[in-house]
Amino acid sequence: PGLVKLAMGFGWKLFSNLLGWLSNAGGFRFTGWFFSALASVGLFWLAMKVFRRESIAWLAVGLFLLTPRTFFHGHLGAFDMPVVAMIVWCVAAYRASLTSVRWVILGGLIWGLALATKHNAAFLPAIFVGHFLLIRLHRWRYLRADGGLLRLPPLPSILLAMLVCA
Repeated sequence: PGLVKLAMGFGWKLFSNLLGWLSNAGGFRFTGWFFSALASVGLFWLAMKVFRRESIAWLAVGLFLLTPRTFFHGHLGAFDMPVVAMIVWCVAAYRASLTSVRWVILGGLIWGLALATKHNAAFLPAIFVGHFLLIRLHRWRYLRADGGLLRLPPLPSILLAMLVCA
């Protein structure tokens, strides 16, 4: 996928060659810095939507940025932080699309950017569909042997993550 490669080239051309603000290496690393900031904004927004507390959102961003691997990869001209940023924004868009049709369209566009970042994003729809089915599972009913209705308890979402990671 070419999005990150084009962004690295653009950052190098603009900030190293044209403006002279960064060294050649810094021009390529600018992409990592930019996507780290983009991931942080997406994480803050997602935490605000989920927990509705600004202190928790700031804590989430701070802990994310201070994680050694995140800190290290944020300073590289590589694909690590761009794909993290796109996955965070895909998750945020999916979360918002559960209640807003506008976010369904935006989520598709964000997923397209994620695919243009790295092909790992091709697995996200399966995870989102699985999650959607799990959060709706408590509404499904099955017949018992005696003709009554048997309700299945809702399963924790972590089970889907365990199945995907196994």
